[in-house]
Amino acid sequence: MKKSRILKSWIITFILNLTFLSWSVFASGLSAVEDRQAKFKESKRGMRALRDSITKQDKNEALHAVDFHIAWSQKLPTMFPQGSEASVSNGSDASGDIWENFARFERLNLDYQKAALMVRNELDQGDYDAAMRTFFKMAKSCKVSHENFRN
Repeated sequence: MKKSRILKSWIITFILNLTFLSWSVFASGLSAVEDRQAKFKESKRGMRALRDSITKQDKNEALHAVDFHIAWSQKLPTMFPQGSEASVSNGSDASGDIWENFARFERLNLDYQKAALMVRNELDQGDYDAAMRTFFKMAKSCKVSHENFRN
């Protein structure tokens, strides 16, 4: 009798711990998704600001905007931890292909980063025409990544 109580207590404790652990993993995945989505919205606004500031030849605003994209490109690969892929409960539209082919995801991100660095260099030189051409390459690199890794 005593052994069955101990066994029942152990099973209940195990189930409760498993439930708590599962919730913690789920919650941290949800937090990663929310953080990532907020950053992508900020990035979208930053792309508009960059395009507009290049058009207006506002060097300070353009440099500020492109610096955001350079920093974002460096952080982007860390924003996709395991468990943060799309599901019914988390609202993510990140394709599972990101985790299945992370090397390709990183290569596409590197294209984005290189373009952002090139825009910065062209802005430093005051070449707004070249900066705008490269901006469009940068935008295209984002589009290609979204087409490959977004549901």
